[in-house]
Amino acid sequence: LDCAGANQATQTLAPIGKGFAPSITRLANGNVFITAQESSTGTLFGYVCKDASCSAPQVLTMEAGPNMGGVSIASSYDDSRPLAFYQDVAAKDVRASECTQLNCTTLQQRVAINGFSVSLPSVALRSDSRAVAIWLKQRTPVIGVCADLACSSVAERPTSGGNTDTRPT
Repeated sequence: LDCAGANQATQTLAPIGKGFAPSITRLANGNVFITAQESSTGTLFGYVCKDASCSAPQVLTMEAGPNMGGVSIASSYDDSRPLAFYQDVAAKDVRASECTQLNCTTLQQRVAINGFSVSLPSVALRSDSRAVAIWLKQRTPVIGVCADLACSSVAERPTSGGNTDTRPT
């Protein structure tokens, strides 16, 4: 509990220029999945640790840059397939990338907020692992709630706030 035995294994995952805006989640198999942006290229990387020390992680290009993953949330399916939600700054979208099978040799990428233009998005996960995002639309904060884990549809909910340029969180 006092973290006296903590190790720094994850530092080796982030060579110079990588590691911006990291997120981490524990997979159902007990290992961890980490997302982080390489700031020099704007590429979002994922790291699937295969053991507790994360000595030889599987490195995934969740989506090539530029402008991917300035904000990212690492998640997973119940079968331990990694899933990441992240920001595409240029297109003003919230995007998702997921492993299509357990060995994660292929990734499926999609626009998670289904084409809504989202300025300054923040993303979080609900207790049931569905993504929820908040962004500005015509200077008013809007909440988008994914209908399922794959975010196949989004319920857009306006808020009562308005006339702001401040990033909602």
